[in-house]
Order: sequence, then C-alpha cells, then structure tokens
Amino acid sequence: MSIIADESWPVAKIDAVQAEYSAFETLHETSGLIDTARELGVAFVAFSPLGHGWLVDDFPFKTPDDFAPDDFRRTVPKFQGENFYKNKAIVVEMKKLAARKGCTLSQIAIAWVVSQGLIPIPGTTKPQRLEENWASRYVELTEEEKQEIRTVIDAAKPTGNRYAPAYQAMVGH
Repeated sequence: MSIIADESWPVAKIDAVQAEYSAFETLHETSGLIDTARELGVAFVAFSPLGHGWLVDDFPFKTPDDFAPDDFRRTVPKFQGENFYKNKAIVVEMKKLAARKGCTLSQIAIAWVVSQGLIPIPGTTKPQRLEENWASRYVELTEEEKQEIRTVIDAAKPTGNRYAPAYQAMVGH
C-alpha cells in the first residue's frame, strides 16, 4: 500500500534522517539512504561513528569473550567469532593513519564520516572523550588519506550483520 500526499494530507518537511554509519557500517552507501537524503537536501546524521566502540585508541577487548556478559556486543555478529578478528584489521590500519596524522583513532574516524558529507553524533559518558571527539573538527583529511581509509574499509569489508537475527528482522536491513 502506498500513500500519495495531496492537498488533503498534511505534509511535514524532513530536515534530517539518522542512521548508523562508520568505517564499520557502510550499508547506507548502497541502500540508497545516503543518496536519497542528498537528493532531497536532507541531512544525514550518522550515529555510532566510532563503530560501537571499535574505533577508539584504547579498545580493551582482545577476543569476543572479553565482553561483559551483559554487553550488547555479545549479541552483535560483527563482534563475535571470526568476524571479531576480521573487523579488527580496520582498527589496526586506521590507527596507523591516525599516528601519522598526529591524532587519535576516534578523531580520524569522526573526521572521515564528516568528509563523507555526513553529521556524526558519537555517544560518550566521559568528559575527556567528549573533548577528544570535539577536537576531530581540526582533523582535515587529504584526498589521498580519504582514499587510504576507503581502501582499508573495502579490503577488510566489515564482516557480520549489524544486529542479532531477531533484531535484524525488526529493522529490515
């Protein structure tokens, strides 16, 4: 069933759409959401631009078993089994670029999302992380650096669904 707006239907302008996007979640580059938002002049607000905690300098987890029993990442396929180790390759390579740039991994991850024309909204509960994330606005990526990050992402292509099967069914993608 489709609904076509006409004069009898109230219409509201949509200014922004929010969806997950990071070096670990690029689904919306191919789902059409980012392209449609751009076409319609709608801002794309990227939540979890740090990949649910992957893209920080001090990610403390060495194996999938290191997550606390109640940590939601225990239910996320990207953080489980062999996916954990495959996805960690992205972190390793992006850390190298951050070191060359003289910034933190989270700053380069956020700067990369911004360089895609998106608005990142990283979540944090720690004041020092807020300051670190805010400082990402001073990180300017060259075209070569953006291409290097794209090459890392494409080579290591994040592996595993965004959510466990029951939750994935609820979002449809």
